[in-house]
Amino acid sequence: EAKIRIKAFVDYLGIIADKDRPFDERNGAIRQALGMFEKEATLQILNSRTGVTHTMPVRQYLERVKLLKYENMQIISAEPVLSVQESPFYKEKNWVVLFKKATMNVTLRD
Repeated sequence: EAKIRIKAFVDYLGIIADKDRPFDERNGAIRQALGMFEKEATLQILNSRTGVTHTMPVRQYLERVKLLKYENMQIISAEPVLSVQESPFYKEKNWVVLFKKATMNVTLRD
């Protein structure tokens, strides 16, 4: 399931980064992507041009993706964890794979 969630996260990144899509659609993709991470999750961002690595909360990174022009974004690693979530509709508890931390390699456009 972790591989499926990584693929979904990559799809959300594509929507968030697409400057031709409406802002509402991109904000919706941010909300969906945030649901794939634990509340306090962080991303390590490696800038492939400078070699500098930054660690930031997932929301902060996704907001940056929405505003900045990236040439390339690649997930290098992701640390999945199992989490129990309660369904708001059925009051059932389900095991879900969430991410605690991920590492990204990015290149900004000039």
